[in-house]
Amino acid sequence: MYRNVLSKFDTPIREGCVVVHRAFSVDALATFPDAHFDWIYVDGAHDEANVSADLAACAQKMKPGGLIFGHDYTDRFEGFGVVPAVNRFIEATPWRMLALTIEEVPSFVLGRELDHPATQLFISLLFRLVPGMVDLPHTSLETYSQKVYAFDEGGHNIVMTF
Repeated sequence: MYRNVLSKFDTPIREGCVVVHRAFSVDALATFPDAHFDWIYVDGAHDEANVSADLAACAQKMKPGGLIFGHDYTDRFEGFGVVPAVNRFIEATPWRMLALTIEEVPSFVLGRELDHPATQLFISLLFRLVPGMVDLPHTSLETYSQKVYAFDEGGHNIVMTF
């Protein structure tokens, strides 16, 4: 994966626009000052303890109006703790689920200042540019799950339920 990142961002890295930090997310984030980032995308370890640690570390480093993005918000795989970690984080903090992608393994967007101009701008661009998003700023996630519907002729579809 590291080599893929280096390859994908080769030109911006050479131009000095992108700096790659190869470390566990909590360790890498500790090297930055608080309120440093506009947004962070998390796709690390998937157990509940590591996801919880990632979210707590990200929250400290976000600017006002910042957003936390993450991946694998699913309850379909054994040992995945993303859903309970995200839900507990939302319950314990001012952060809220703003959106989920509609895909087999959804990505999520968290925000805390829903009326902040930066949050509003980013969310409007996100919904304009990313197909298959669900707007969730006031949805309870306590009953969230994914159901798999298998078809007699083969294949399946996955539906999010709340």
